[in-house]
Amino acid sequence: MTIFPKVKELIKSSGYFLKEIFYHLPDELSALDELLSRNFQKSDHNTATLMFIPEATLKEEEYRITVSETKVTINYQDYHGALYAIVTLIQLM
Repeated sequence: MTIFPKVKELIKSSGYFLKEIFYHLPDELSALDELLSRNFQKSDHNTATLMFIPEATLKEEEYRITVSETKVTINYQDYHGALYAIVTLIQLM
């Protein structure tokens, strides 16, 4: 599988995520709403299964996608990191 942008590290584990994905965007990522709405449903923060969490320890444009049984979490350093995470997540589906 080829993923763009190129993934620095991919750690695969067993299992899968079966829930429908509902997202809630922080205000600073509102420009990504159109891209997300093509693949997922918008939700309020309390019912979202796709969470966006800023993380200052990541480098510029970096992101981390973590999938558990109940949610998908995207940690991002900046707008481009969040964008690249969304593009990667869509490709993985």
